[in-house]
Amino acid sequence: MERGEDEGAGEAADAMESDLEQMEERSEQVQEDVEDVRHDWERKQQDSDVPGAEPPEEDEAGEVAGDGSDEGPGAGEAGQ
Repeated sequence: MERGEDEGAGEAADAMESDLEQMEERSEQVQEDVEDVRHDWERKQQDSDVPGAEPPEEDEAGEVAGDGSDEGPGAGEAGQ
C-alpha cells in the first residue's frame, strides 16, 4: 500500500469518528428532549386548567383506557 493510501484511509477514519461523535451527541440531545416533553406532558395532565390534557381514565378493573396493553395479537382470548 502506498503512503498516500494510508493517509487517505486515516483521514476517512478520522472523519467517520467525528461523524460518530456528532451523531452520539445528537442522540443524547434528542433523548433529553423526549424526556423533557414527557415530563411536561405528565405535569400538564395533572393540571385541570390545561384543556385536553386530562389524565387517562381508569376502568373498573383499574386499567388505563387506551393504553394499548390489551391490544394486538396475543391479547385476551386472541390466538386460542
